[in-house]
Parts: sequence; C-alpha cells; structure tokens
Amino acid sequence: MDPAVAKSLVLSVLLGCLDPVLTITSALSNRNMFVIPPKEKQSTADRAKRHLAEGEPSDHFAMLNAFSIFQELCRRESHQDARRFCFENFLNFSTMNMVGNVRQQFLRLLRDAGLLRPGASAGDGDAMEVESSEWYNRHADNWSV
Repeated sequence: MDPAVAKSLVLSVLLGCLDPVLTITSALSNRNMFVIPPKEKQSTADRAKRHLAEGEPSDHFAMLNAFSIFQELCRRESHQDARRFCFENFLNFSTMNMVGNVRQQFLRLLRDAGLLRPGASAGDGDAMEVESSEWYNRHADNWSV
C-alpha cells in the first residue's frame, strides 16, 4: 500500500471521517472511474461530473458522490440500474466495482492493524456496520475542515 494512502486511512479513523476517505483513497488506488468521452460528448460528460460534484470544483467530491450513488443502486436496486447510472454519468462500471473491492480490503487492513473495534469485519454485513458507525464518521460531513 502506498504510504500516503495508509496515512490517510489511519488519520481518517482517528479524525472520524472514515467513510469518505475510504472511498476517495480506494478510487485513487484504481484506474480513473470517469470514462474519457468522445469529443462530441465532452460537454455532456463535464456537466455530469459537475453535477456529481454538486457544483464544487473537486474531482474527489465527484468520485465520492458517484461511488455513494453507485453503491446504493447496487445495494437496493439491481446491477442493471447501476450500469445505467454509470453509462449516463460517463463512469466505468468495472472500475466502480473494483473501488468497492479495494474499500473492503482497506477495511480489512484497518481491522487487522487494530484500528477498528475488535470484531469489526470487512465482510458485507459487518463492513456496513463499521462504515456507518457514528464514531468512525463523526466528522465525515464537515467539509469546511
């Protein structure tokens, strides 16, 4: 693991912003999730990315929101809806899945290092418990910091 990624993950646990840092570091550890569009669709792709970033000039915020929506669609709906979301927003479906896999690996590493509470697991059910824990994400929505 890249030392900067490891440091970011450790600090995210200590500072209470695990979920967003987990997503961003996982996304940065993979290929770019945004597909390079044909020239004639570049402005549409730019608008989609700006929309995902909620108007902020931040690729990281766009990646975070894109993965959150993707993850929710996979969890509640079907993979077909997630594929459609990716197509409409110029996202690579395979890369989005890889980001999810890397998130699980990073959670497992944090648990194995003793940074997550004992018994916390990177398995499907337990990972959600860790990620949704208020303590691990107590500052996750504080973007002014």
